[in-house]
Amino acid sequence: MKTKKILKFTLFCSVAVVLLISACSSGGSGNGSSVTVSWNANKDMTVNSTGGGYIVYYSNQQGFDTSAASGSVDVPYLSGASAPTSTTLSLSNGKWYIRVVAYGNSVSSSKTYSSASSEYAIQVGN
Repeated sequence: MKTKKILKFTLFCSVAVVLLISACSSGGSGNGSSVTVSWNANKDMTVNSTGGGYIVYYSNQQGFDTSAASGSVDVPYLSGASAPTSTTLSLSNGKWYIRVVAYGNSVSSSKTYSSASSEYAIQVGN
């Protein structure tokens, strides 16, 4: 009788998000700002290698599910020791909610996603 070793891939993520608003508003018209979102790196090797990275989701609806986000930005691993841990969003004035998800490739080469981070709110403009 042969036995198979089953490899289980689990992506652990504790993504802490820190929001920073850049000093410049877009177009000088007061209609929005560039918002830099940064987070603590996930230590999982699959996040920090080819096929890994993060997705930053944003919405103007509090308590949003990532599947119903207003938009998202993929921040893939490109090279080096780890995936980037920040990105810049152009958001219009208003209250925005942001969540971050880490992803990586499992043994079977399919993407595996972490749970979304806590939701963080930011006020853009007045």
